[in-house]
Amino acid sequence: MPIRQLLKRTYSSLKRHARYPVSNAIRRRLRYWRTEPRRSERVPNSVSDVSIRTVQPGVVLEVYWLREPLGPAPASSLYIFDDEVLRLDCLGGEAGYLHMNMKQSRLLPQGVSARLYFSPGSVNDHIDRAVFELMHNLHYLQILNRNRRIRRLKVDRAELTRAAEWMRERMQALIEQRSGNSSTMAHASQRQDLFTATN
Repeated sequence: MPIRQLLKRTYSSLKRHARYPVSNAIRRRLRYWRTEPRRSERVPNSVSDVSIRTVQPGVVLEVYWLREPLGPAPASSLYIFDDEVLRLDCLGGEAGYLHMNMKQSRLLPQGVSARLYFSPGSVNDHIDRAVFELMHNLHYLQILNRNRRIRRLKVDRAELTRAAEWMRERMQALIEQRSGNSSTMAHASQRQDLFTATN
């Protein structure tokens, strides 16, 4: 397309929009680049028992225990250059879900959920799903990321496999540590009971 025609079409498109919607769109994009990585914003009291594993330089995997009101349940986050590319909340029942590219999810329109839900199942089922997502879909999430460094980074498959198995073992260990605490596991059991009763 000739540059003159392209510029004319762009100008016509801008004229059709009101001033404020265009400005809001620009502000949303600027907000993505100006905000700090989500890793530095995590509320300290929302998680506990955080374990950290370096997959390779620039790639870090965290496993932790989610506290109420989101939990109690095991969860994990994968960071690339301190940008949270993948978050996995293994809540059990119909409540488990993942977040992808947390920082840029702020650009979504108000009211649009950034959650992708797992198939209904037990907490262990969701842990298996989390391992699958980490192993098979991380590269796709990198491609979707707005940060060029993240898109271009090659994650070592062997190290990622070992990290995924470590994540599984660590999540299961967190469950076992709390299996004797009925008050802590009450919500997870209720979610699973509700799922079982409706199927």
